[in-house]
Amino acid sequence: MTVHDNMKSGKIKSLFTNLFLMFVAVMIMLMFIEIIIRIFYPQNLNYTEFDNILMYKHIPDSKVTYSRQEFSNEIKFNSNGLRDYEYDYKKPKNVYRILLLGSSFSQALQVPLEHTYENVLERKLNGNLAGKYEVINTAVGGWGTAQELFYLKTEGIRYEPDLILLDFSMRDVRENAINSLVTVTNGKLVEHIPIRASWPKRAMLFCSRYSHLCSLTQTVILGDAEKKGFISSLLSKLRITSSADDRSIKTTDLFSKNNTPNVDAAFEETFLLIKEIKKVADENKIALVMFIIPHREQVDALKWNEFINRYNANEKQFEYDKVQKLALKFAKQNNIQVFDMLPYFRQKNANNTFYYEIDGHWNEQGHEMTAGLLYNYLLSNKLVK
Repeated sequence: MTVHDNMKSGKIKSLFTNLFLMFVAVMIMLMFIEIIIRIFYPQNLNYTEFDNILMYKHIPDSKVTYSRQEFSNEIKFNSNGLRDYEYDYKKPKNVYRILLLGSSFSQALQVPLEHTYENVLERKLNGNLAGKYEVINTAVGGWGTAQELFYLKTEGIRYEPDLILLDFSMRDVRENAINSLVTVTNGKLVEHIPIRASWPKRAMLFCSRYSHLCSLTQTVILGDAEKKGFISSLLSKLRITSSADDRSIKTTDLFSKNNTPNVDAAFEETFLLIKEIKKVADENKIALVMFIIPHREQVDALKWNEFINRYNANEKQFEYDKVQKLALKFAKQNNIQVFDMLPYFRQKNANNTFYYEIDGHWNEQGHEMTAGLLYNYLLSNKLVK
Protein backbone atom coordinates (compact mmCIF):
# COMPACT_ATOMS: atom_id res chain seq x y z
CA MET A 1 0.00 0.00 0.00
CA THR A 2 1.40 3.39 -1.00
CA VAL A 3 1.76 6.44 1.21
CA HIS A 4 -1.08 8.04 -0.75
CA ASP A 5 -3.31 5.04 -0.06
CA ASN A 6 -2.46 5.16 3.64
CA MET A 7 -3.32 8.85 3.80
CA LYS A 8 -6.61 8.25 1.98
CA SER A 9 -7.50 5.38 4.31
CA GLY A 10 -6.66 7.50 7.32
CA LYS A 11 -8.92 10.33 6.12
CA ILE A 12 -11.80 7.91 5.59
CA LYS A 13 -11.36 6.47 9.08
CA SER A 14 -11.16 9.97 10.52
CA LEU A 15 -14.32 10.96 8.65
CA PHE A 16 -16.26 7.95 9.95
CA THR A 17 -14.97 8.56 13.47
CA ASN A 18 -16.09 12.18 13.34
CA LEU A 19 -19.47 11.20 11.93
CA PHE A 20 -19.92 8.60 14.67
CA LEU A 21 -18.96 11.09 17.38
CA MET A 22 -21.34 13.63 15.87
CA PHE A 23 -24.14 11.03 15.83
CA VAL A 24 -23.48 10.16 19.49
CA ALA A 25 -23.46 13.84 20.42
CA VAL A 26 -26.74 14.46 18.60
CA MET A 27 -28.35 11.43 20.27
CA ILE A 28 -27.22 12.56 23.71
CA MET A 29 -28.56 16.06 23.03
CA LEU A 30 -31.92 14.65 21.85
CA MET A 31 -32.14 12.40 24.91
CA PHE A 32 -31.43 15.40 27.13
CA ILE A 33 -34.12 17.47 25.39
CA GLU A 34 -36.55 14.54 25.67
CA ILE A 35 -35.97 14.35 29.44
CA ILE A 36 -36.41 18.12 29.85
CA ILE A 37 -39.69 18.08 27.87
CA ARG A 38 -41.01 15.08 29.83
CA ILE A 39 -40.31 16.85 33.14
CA PHE A 40 -41.25 20.46 32.38
CA TYR A 41 -43.48 20.36 29.28
CA PRO A 42 -45.00 16.88 28.90
CA GLN A 43 -46.94 16.26 25.69
CA ASN A 44 -49.96 14.16 24.79
CA LEU A 45 -48.48 11.15 23.03
CA ASN A 46 -50.04 9.93 19.81
CA TYR A 47 -52.67 7.21 20.26
CA THR A 48 -53.44 6.52 16.60
CA GLU A 49 -52.09 4.32 13.84
CA PHE A 50 -52.33 4.52 10.07
CA ASP A 51 -55.26 2.88 8.33
CA ASN A 52 -55.53 2.60 4.56
CA ILE A 53 -59.30 3.16 4.60
CA LEU A 54 -59.83 5.59 7.48
CA MET A 55 -56.43 7.37 7.31
CA TYR A 56 -55.95 6.76 11.02
CA LYS A 57 -57.68 5.06 13.95
CA HIS A 58 -57.12 4.38 17.65
CA ILE A 59 -54.50 1.79 18.56
CA PRO A 60 -56.34 -1.22 20.06
CA ASP A 61 -55.64 -2.09 23.69
CA SER A 62 -53.56 1.04 24.20
CA LYS A 63 -53.42 3.49 27.09
CA VAL A 64 -52.44 7.15 27.13
CA THR A 65 -52.61 10.11 29.47
CA TYR A 66 -54.45 13.00 27.84
CA SER A 67 -53.86 16.33 29.59
CA ARG A 68 -54.44 20.01 29.07
CA GLN A 69 -54.49 22.96 31.44
CA GLU A 70 -58.01 22.13 32.63
CA PHE A 71 -57.97 18.33 32.95
CA SER A 72 -55.91 15.15 32.91
CA ASN A 73 -57.47 11.79 32.08
CA GLU A 74 -56.17 8.26 31.71
CA ILE A 75 -57.54 7.05 28.38
CA LYS A 76 -57.86 3.37 27.46
CA PHE A 77 -58.93 2.03 24.10
CA ASN A 78 -60.59 -1.39 23.98
CA SER A 79 -59.57 -4.40 21.89
CA ASN A 80 -61.28 -2.92 18.83
CA GLY A 81 -59.73 0.52 19.31
CA LEU A 82 -62.85 2.18 20.70
CA ARG A 83 -62.79 4.69 23.55
CA ASP A 84 -65.40 2.63 25.36
CA TYR A 85 -65.96 -0.54 27.32
CA GLU A 86 -65.69 -3.94 25.62
CA TYR A 87 -68.52 -4.94 23.29
CA ASP A 88 -68.67 -8.06 21.11
CA TYR A 89 -69.59 -7.65 17.47
CA LYS A 90 -72.40 -10.15 18.00
CA LYS A 91 -75.35 -8.44 19.63
CA PRO A 92 -76.77 -10.32 22.64
CA LYS A 93 -80.41 -11.36 22.53
CA ASN A 94 -83.00 -8.83 23.67
CA VAL A 95 -80.51 -5.96 23.51
CA TYR A 96 -81.27 -2.67 21.77
CA ARG A 97 -77.95 -1.44 20.43
CA ILE A 98 -77.09 2.17 19.55
CA LEU A 99 -73.99 2.91 17.47
CA LEU A 100 -72.45 6.36 17.88
CA LEU A 101 -70.56 7.83 14.91
CA GLY A 102 -68.62 11.04 15.48
CA SER A 103 -65.41 12.91 16.13
CA SER A 104 -63.79 14.77 19.04
CA PHE A 105 -66.91 15.89 20.95
CA SER A 106 -68.09 12.27 21.10
CA GLN A 107 -64.59 10.83 21.55
CA ALA A 108 -64.61 12.94 24.71
CA LEU A 109 -61.00 12.64 25.90
CA GLN A 110 -61.65 15.69 28.07
CA VAL A 111 -63.69 13.76 30.66
CA PRO A 112 -63.39 10.35 32.35
CA LEU A 113 -65.07 7.48 30.50
CA GLU A 114 -67.95 7.13 32.95
CA HIS A 115 -68.87 10.81 32.42
CA THR A 116 -69.01 10.76 28.61
CA TYR A 117 -72.50 11.49 27.36
CA GLU A 118 -72.82 8.12 25.63
CA ASN A 119 -72.18 6.25 28.86
CA VAL A 120 -74.46 8.58 30.84
CA LEU A 121 -77.11 7.98 28.16
CA GLU A 122 -76.63 4.22 28.41
CA ARG A 123 -77.13 4.35 32.18
CA LYS A 124 -80.26 6.49 31.78
CA LEU A 125 -81.76 4.05 29.28
CA ASN A 126 -81.04 0.99 31.39
CA GLY A 127 -82.08 2.68 34.63
CA ASN A 128 -85.42 4.06 33.46
CA LEU A 129 -86.68 1.77 30.70
CA ALA A 130 -87.48 -1.90 30.37
CA GLY A 131 -85.06 -4.08 28.42
CA LYS A 132 -81.32 -3.84 27.91
CA TYR A 133 -79.56 -1.03 26.03
CA GLU A 134 -76.00 -0.66 24.76
CA VAL A 135 -74.50 2.56 23.40
CA ILE A 136 -71.24 1.92 21.56
CA ASN A 137 -68.92 4.87 20.97
CA THR A 138 -66.91 4.59 17.74
CA ALA A 139 -65.92 8.29 17.53
CA VAL A 140 -62.35 9.35 16.70
CA GLY A 141 -61.13 12.91 17.13
CA GLY A 142 -60.48 14.71 13.84
CA TRP A 143 -62.54 12.34 11.73
CA GLY A 144 -64.75 13.80 9.06
CA THR A 145 -67.97 12.37 7.67
CA ALA A 146 -66.06 10.28 5.09
CA GLN A 147 -64.27 8.33 7.82
CA GLU A 148 -67.54 7.87 9.68
CA LEU A 149 -69.15 6.48 6.52
CA PHE A 150 -66.29 4.09 5.76
CA TYR A 151 -66.11 2.97 9.38
CA LEU A 152 -69.83 2.21 9.34
CA LYS A 153 -69.42 0.14 6.18
CA THR A 154 -66.37 -1.82 7.31
CA GLU A 155 -66.71 -2.11 11.09
CA GLY A 156 -69.77 -0.39 12.50
CA ILE A 157 -72.27 -2.58 10.73
CA ARG A 158 -70.70 -5.63 12.39
CA TYR A 159 -72.08 -4.51 15.76
CA GLU A 160 -75.63 -5.10 14.43
CA PRO A 161 -76.97 -1.72 15.62
CA ASP A 162 -80.68 -0.94 15.86
CA LEU A 163 -80.03 2.81 15.81
CA ILE A 164 -77.20 5.02 14.57
CA LEU A 165 -76.53 8.33 16.31
CA LEU A 166 -74.52 10.56 13.97
CA ASP A 167 -72.97 13.61 15.58
CA PHE A 168 -72.65 16.64 13.32
CA SER A 169 -71.00 20.02 13.82
CA MET A 170 -69.28 22.72 11.85
CA ARG A 171 -65.98 20.93 12.46
CA ASP A 172 -67.22 18.13 10.22
CA VAL A 173 -67.66 20.60 7.36
CA ARG A 174 -64.10 21.91 7.84
CA GLU A 175 -62.64 18.40 7.98
CA ASN A 176 -64.57 17.31 4.90
CA ALA A 177 -63.27 20.32 2.99
CA ILE A 178 -59.66 19.13 3.21
CA ASN A 179 -60.18 15.38 3.54
CA SER A 180 -58.70 13.53 0.56
CA LEU A 181 -60.68 10.29 1.02
CA VAL A 182 -63.46 11.49 -1.28
CA THR A 183 -64.09 14.24 -3.79
CA VAL A 184 -67.22 15.33 -5.64
CA THR A 185 -67.46 15.14 -9.42
CA ASN A 186 -70.66 16.17 -11.21
CA GLY A 187 -72.63 15.92 -8.00
CA LYS A 188 -71.41 12.42 -7.14
CA LEU A 189 -68.92 11.15 -4.58
CA VAL A 190 -65.66 9.71 -5.88
CA GLU A 191 -63.78 7.53 -3.38
CA HIS A 192 -59.98 7.55 -3.22
CA ILE A 193 -59.34 4.45 -1.15
CA PRO A 194 -57.36 2.50 -0.21
CA ILE A 195 -54.72 5.10 0.55
CA ARG A 196 -51.01 4.77 1.23
CA ALA A 197 -48.94 6.48 3.88
CA SER A 198 -45.47 7.75 3.04
CA TRP A 199 -42.60 6.52 5.19
CA PRO A 200 -42.11 10.01 6.74
CA LYS A 201 -45.74 10.00 7.87
CA ARG A 202 -45.47 6.47 9.27
CA ALA A 203 -42.25 7.46 11.04
CA MET A 204 -43.92 10.54 12.54
CA LEU A 205 -46.89 8.51 13.80
CA PHE A 206 -44.60 5.88 15.33
CA CYS A 207 -42.15 8.30 16.94
CA SER A 208 -44.91 10.48 18.43
CA ARG A 209 -46.37 7.44 20.23
CA TYR A 210 -43.32 7.16 22.49
CA SER A 211 -41.37 10.41 22.37
CA HIS A 212 -42.55 13.68 23.91
CA LEU A 213 -40.04 15.51 21.70
CA CYS A 214 -41.52 13.93 18.57
CA SER A 215 -45.03 14.74 19.73
CA LEU A 216 -44.10 18.38 20.36
CA THR A 217 -42.32 18.59 17.02
CA GLN A 218 -45.36 17.16 15.25
CA THR A 219 -47.67 19.66 16.97
CA VAL A 220 -45.45 22.62 16.10
CA ILE A 221 -44.88 21.56 12.49
CA LEU A 222 -48.50 20.73 11.74
CA GLY A 223 -49.63 23.94 13.41
CA ASP A 224 -47.19 25.96 11.32
CA ALA A 225 -48.34 24.13 8.20
CA GLU A 226 -51.72 25.84 8.53
CA LYS A 227 -49.98 29.08 7.53
CA LYS A 228 -49.49 27.56 4.06
CA GLY A 229 -45.84 28.60 3.82
CA PHE A 230 -42.69 26.68 2.95
CA ILE A 231 -43.20 24.06 5.65
CA SER A 232 -46.74 23.42 4.44
CA SER A 233 -45.50 22.86 0.90
CA LEU A 234 -42.67 20.60 2.09
CA LEU A 235 -44.96 18.47 4.28
CA SER A 236 -47.40 18.11 1.42
CA LYS A 237 -44.63 16.87 -0.88
CA LEU A 238 -43.56 14.36 1.79
CA ARG A 239 -47.22 13.28 2.00
CA ILE A 240 -47.30 14.01 5.73
CA THR A 241 -50.17 16.49 5.41
CA SER A 242 -52.99 16.92 2.93
CA SER A 243 -52.32 18.86 -0.26
CA ALA A 244 -55.87 20.21 -0.24
CA ASP A 245 -54.94 23.64 1.16
CA ASP A 246 -56.75 25.32 -1.73
CA ARG A 247 -60.00 23.74 -0.46
CA SER A 248 -59.61 24.70 3.20
CA ILE A 249 -62.15 26.92 4.92
CA LYS A 250 -62.01 29.05 8.06
CA THR A 251 -64.39 29.13 11.00
CA THR A 252 -65.36 32.66 9.97
CA ASP A 253 -66.43 31.27 6.58
CA LEU A 254 -68.93 28.98 8.32
CA PHE A 255 -70.50 31.88 10.21
CA SER A 256 -70.49 34.28 7.27
CA LYS A 257 -73.90 34.95 5.71
CA ASN A 258 -72.38 34.67 2.25
CA ASN A 259 -70.84 31.33 1.35
CA THR A 260 -67.54 31.14 -0.47
CA PRO A 261 -67.16 28.53 -3.26
CA ASN A 262 -65.11 26.39 -0.87
CA VAL A 263 -67.89 26.46 1.73
CA ASP A 264 -70.50 25.51 -0.84
CA ALA A 265 -68.31 22.62 -2.01
CA ALA A 266 -67.70 21.47 1.57
CA PHE A 267 -71.40 21.44 2.39
CA GLU A 268 -72.19 19.60 -0.84
CA GLU A 269 -69.65 16.89 -0.02
CA THR A 270 -70.78 16.68 3.62
CA PHE A 271 -74.44 16.25 2.73
CA LEU A 272 -73.66 13.66 0.03
CA LEU A 273 -71.72 11.67 2.64
CA ILE A 274 -74.59 11.84 5.12
CA LYS A 275 -76.95 10.64 2.40
CA GLU A 276 -74.65 7.64 1.93
CA ILE A 277 -74.78 6.94 5.67
CA LYS A 278 -78.59 7.11 5.44
CA LYS A 279 -78.47 4.68 2.51
CA VAL A 280 -76.39 2.16 4.48
CA ALA A 281 -78.76 2.52 7.44
CA ASP A 282 -81.85 2.02 5.27
CA GLU A 283 -80.38 -1.02 3.49
CA ASN A 284 -79.74 -2.65 6.86
CA LYS A 285 -83.04 -1.52 8.41
CA ILE A 286 -81.28 0.64 11.00
CA ALA A 287 -82.83 3.84 12.35
CA LEU A 288 -80.69 6.98 11.93
CA VAL A 289 -80.68 10.19 13.95
CA MET A 290 -78.35 13.06 13.17
CA PHE A 291 -77.86 15.40 16.12
CA ILE A 292 -76.23 18.79 15.72
CA ILE A 293 -73.53 19.69 18.24
CA PRO A 294 -73.38 23.42 19.06
CA HIS A 295 -70.07 25.17 19.58
CA ARG A 296 -69.53 27.47 22.54
CA GLU A 297 -69.52 30.60 20.34
CA GLN A 298 -73.05 29.69 19.31
CA VAL A 299 -74.21 29.03 22.86
CA ASP A 300 -72.61 31.77 24.96
CA ALA A 301 -73.12 35.46 24.11
CA LEU A 302 -69.79 36.49 25.64
CA LYS A 303 -67.93 33.87 23.58
CA TRP A 304 -69.73 35.09 20.46
CA ASN A 305 -68.62 38.67 21.14
CA GLU A 306 -65.06 37.49 21.75
CA PHE A 307 -65.18 35.67 18.42
CA ILE A 308 -66.40 38.79 16.60
CA ASN A 309 -63.76 41.00 18.24
CA ARG A 310 -60.97 38.50 17.60
CA TYR A 311 -61.46 38.88 13.86
CA ASN A 312 -62.31 42.58 14.04
CA ALA A 313 -65.48 41.81 12.14
CA ASN A 314 -68.88 43.36 11.68
CA GLU A 315 -71.45 41.22 13.49
CA LYS A 316 -73.97 41.92 10.72
CA GLN A 317 -71.79 39.85 8.39
CA PHE A 318 -72.29 36.73 10.50
CA GLU A 319 -75.08 34.33 11.37
CA TYR A 320 -74.36 32.31 14.50
CA ASP A 321 -76.70 29.42 13.58
CA LYS A 322 -76.12 29.23 9.83
CA VAL A 323 -74.72 25.69 9.96
CA GLN A 324 -77.74 24.51 11.93
CA LYS A 325 -80.17 26.07 9.47
CA LEU A 326 -78.48 24.45 6.47
CA ALA A 327 -78.30 21.06 8.20
CA LEU A 328 -81.96 21.18 9.23
CA LYS A 329 -83.04 22.10 5.71
CA PHE A 330 -80.97 19.28 4.23
CA ALA A 331 -82.30 16.73 6.72
CA LYS A 332 -85.93 17.70 6.04
CA GLN A 333 -85.41 17.42 2.27
CA ASN A 334 -83.89 13.95 2.63
CA ASN A 335 -86.20 12.48 5.27
CA ILE A 336 -83.44 12.25 7.89
CA GLN A 337 -84.33 12.55 11.56
CA VAL A 338 -82.38 15.43 13.04
CA PHE A 339 -82.10 16.93 16.50
CA ASP A 340 -80.76 20.46 16.93
CA MET A 341 -79.46 20.90 20.48
CA LEU A 342 -78.49 24.56 20.10
CA PRO A 343 -81.73 26.13 21.47
CA TYR A 344 -81.59 23.93 24.58
CA PHE A 345 -77.94 24.74 25.27
CA ARG A 346 -78.57 28.47 24.83
CA GLN A 347 -81.53 28.33 27.19
CA LYS A 348 -79.61 26.59 29.99
CA ASN A 349 -76.26 28.33 29.49
CA ALA A 350 -74.86 30.77 32.03
CA ASN A 351 -71.31 32.02 31.57
CA ASN A 352 -70.10 29.19 29.31
CA THR A 353 -71.60 26.51 31.57
CA PHE A 354 -71.02 23.48 29.38
CA TYR A 355 -67.60 24.01 27.76
CA TYR A 356 -64.01 24.12 28.91
CA GLU A 357 -62.70 27.67 28.80
CA ILE A 358 -59.42 26.82 27.02
CA ASP A 359 -60.02 23.44 25.38
CA GLY A 360 -63.44 24.36 23.99
CA HIS A 361 -64.99 20.88 24.22
CA TRP A 362 -67.74 19.85 26.61
CA ASN A 363 -66.97 19.54 30.30
CA GLU A 364 -68.83 17.04 32.50
CA GLN A 365 -71.85 19.35 32.68
CA GLY A 366 -71.92 19.49 28.89
CA HIS A 367 -71.90 15.72 28.65
CA GLU A 368 -74.64 15.41 31.27
CA MET A 369 -76.73 17.96 29.36
CA THR A 370 -76.24 16.13 26.07
CA ALA A 371 -77.14 12.76 27.55
CA GLY A 372 -80.36 14.17 28.99
CA LEU A 373 -81.32 15.85 25.73
CA LEU A 374 -80.68 12.71 23.68
CA TYR A 375 -82.57 10.54 26.17
CA ASN A 376 -85.63 12.79 25.99
CA TYR A 377 -85.43 13.00 22.19
CA LEU A 378 -85.21 9.22 21.75
CA LEU A 379 -88.06 8.67 24.17
CA SER A 380 -90.36 11.36 22.75
CA ASN A 381 -89.79 10.11 19.20
CA LYS A 382 -90.48 6.51 20.27
CA LEU A 383 -87.04 5.31 19.19
CA VAL A 384 -86.73 3.67 22.61
CA LYS A 385 -89.44 2.58 25.02
